[in-house]
Amino acid sequence: MEGEEVEENAAPFSRILVAVDNSKRAIRAFDYAIRLSMLAPYRAATISVVYAVTPPVAGEEGVPAPKLIESLRKEGEQLIAQLKLLAQTQLAVRAGVTTR
Repeated sequence: MEGEEVEENAAPFSRILVAVDNSKRAIRAFDYAIRLSMLAPYRAATISVVYAVTPPVAGEEGVPAPKLIESLRKEGEQLIAQLKLLAQTQLAVRAGVTTR
């Protein structure tokens, strides 16, 4: 996906689902989804982001499972917030909007 250009004659999407896990590959996939969303004829497509992890067995690594799950949930929420900001910034740049 890195360096891949979105074909201008590709069919536009109205909804795109992207699964992320905080890896560089997932971030690139999200960036690609943003570029695909721009192909919609009248407005950018809706991008839905899913963050899912497989929690370790309870008590693994000395961390109680409920605390670990809560930590993973917060990590996912932070990542999704960062991706939302990234999408808003990229869409604004592509639309020619400047910020101060």
